Amino acid sequence: MNIYEVAEKAGVSIATVSRVLNGGTVKDSTRERIQRIIEEENFRPSRQPKARETKPTICIFYTELNDYYQSHAISLLTKGLMAQGYLITLLNIYDFDLDSSAYSQLVGHFTGCMVIGVSLDDEERRVITTFAKDIPVVIINAEMRGSNLYCVVTDDVNAVCASVKQLFLQGHRKYLFAIDNENYSTEQKRKGFEKGIAECGLNLSAFSVLRCDYSIEKSIVRLKNALTDNPDITAVIASNDEIAVAALKAATQLGRAVPDEISIIGYNNSKYAISCGTEISSIDNKLESVCETSILMMCAAVEKKALPGKINISCELVRRETTK
Repeated sequence: MNIYEVAEKAGVSIATVSRVLNGGTVKDSTRERIQRIIEEENFRPSRQPKARETKPTICIFYTELNDYYQSHAISLLTKGLMAQGYLITLLNIYDFDLDSSAYSQLVGHFTGCMVIGVSLDDEERRVITTFAKDIPVVIINAEMRGSNLYCVVTDDVNAVCASVKQLFLQGHRKYLFAIDNENYSTEQKRKGFEKGIAECGLNLSAFSVLRCDYSIEKSIVRLKNALTDNPDITAVIASNDEIAVAALKAATQLGRAVPDEISIIGYNNSKYAISCGTEISSIDNKLESVCETSILMMCAAVEKKALPGKINISCELVRRETTK
């Protein structure tokens, strides 16, 4: 039996089993259930050697370091991987030249590769598939299939769909989806928006998409313009909490009461959601669990253990002061 089977039998996530094994914080009843299964099945987790002449190195590919989700994920991954005995190399996926002479030297130096923040465009796919020919690749919150490819994805589609439906039940009929970039996760959220609109029996014209900016100040201007031009918009769902902050400021500056006149939902359940005087409702995409699971997948893949090609992580809406 492996850690995935223990998690399935206990009805918990892999990350929860890992916390039990490593003495982390877990509810007593859950800990007892997992420990009972471990004893019954005589499960013995594998351990990384404490010392090696040359420490193995994991490469983490990213796209934007100024993106909170990516930077926070990199911090969690780095800490977790180093605890497993790995060294870390960070590379921007767009700065890497597969055709350079350095590629063969680098890929031979890496034990595995992790990828975050991608849209899975042609160039990103080329880098990922090339590395996967030689070493295991774990992709965070994007999905590719193939040999040596493993994915940990959050269920953004159903998370956004459920939020749209909850807003609909509160009387909202006109929505704004505010984003700051186009990547795989944003596309899944857009699909969730469309699914929610359809399941509420509304026409797709009931929601519009606004491209914002990495700058909160510039996003406020764009959101104020959008809300002024479309005064019938009564609900905003943002692709991250930074944009939700901008939406809250834009609504306040326009004199629109939150949540009585307009409701706002962010994404990531980050520090930004609780940094304003009015705390923002936000969809928690369980980034810590995503990173813990990704690290476990990488360790298993390096050890050439059998494991699923894809693991799904559920999200949940954390209600605060910007929704009723």
